[in-house]
Amino acid sequence: MKRFFALSRTTHGVLDLAMPGFVALLWLGEFPPILTIALSLFTAFAAYTAIYALNDLVGIAVDREKFAGGINAGYSVEASDLRYPLAQNALSVGKGVLWLRLPGSQSQSSARIFSTRSSSPSWSPPRFSKSST
Repeated sequence: MKRFFALSRTTHGVLDLAMPGFVALLWLGEFPPILTIALSLFTAFAAYTAIYALNDLVGIAVDREKFAGGINAGYSVEASDLRYPLAQNALSVGKGVLWLRLPGSQSQSSARIFSTRSSSPSWSPPRFSKSST
């Protein structure tokens, strides 16, 4: 499982999830319902996982050239021994495609749930009240 999470740059993805969550909190002024938080985190995590896997699948040739001389020990957010596991042949391309499809389909399903919820008549976006000064 460590190889799959390395493919998806999980450490970097978790950092990427923090910013939209913080912005949502600022926008609403309070925490949304727990179900919304859970579904949002699940959807965003699955989407980021799929995007990073797609990035490595598309750029496998470039990554292999990069690692031809060995791994650069310099700082990187996703720095680990398993950085770019496809380029290092630690994970097969077929397994990489499977890893792309699984979280990709999960994020699409979750996005449909959000789409359905947001189009229901009982839902409305938050509004700012005008302050009198």
